[in-house]
Order: sequence, then C-alpha cells, then structure tokens
Amino acid sequence: MTRIGMKRLLYIGGLIFLVLTFGYYLTTNIPLLFLIRVIQGAGFGIGATASGTIAGHVVPASRRGEGIGYYALSVTLAAAVGPALINMI
Repeated sequence: MTRIGMKRLLYIGGLIFLVLTFGYYLTTNIPLLFLIRVIQGAGFGIGATASGTIAGHVVPASRRGEGIGYYALSVTLAAAVGPALINMI
C-alpha cells in the first residue's frame, strides 16, 4: 500500500468492482460467472482495505477510536440500508 499509494489503490479497487459489475451482462456460463465474481471480489477487497486505511490516517490520533467506530458504523449501515432502499423502489 505504501508503494502504490492509498488513493491509487482505492481508485483501482473501485474501478475493478465497477467494470466487473457490468460484466454480469456478458456472462454466458457458470465458470465465467465464477471468474467475474472472484475478480470483482478482489477489487472490492482492495477498495475496502484502502478506504479503511485512509479513514485511519485521516482521523486525528487523539480521536482515532471514535473515528474508526463511526467509519465502521457507516459501512455497516450502508450495507444494510442500501439494498433495502433499492427493494423499496
């Protein structure tokens, strides 16, 4: 992460995740679907790790526990509320 950079890794992970989300429309068989899911999961992992690291660096050391807690809460709420909102539409 220090060699490539946190911001660049965040962009790379997000781009991989976004591009392969549209790759689902191109799947014609199960092995291709599995390959897309694995690569998309790697992109998600890269982006999630980079965003957590950035959050840890941005928060001042005196309030790091509180800041990381709010960051984790926001990630959990987004994962819970986002799909629920889409189902309401």
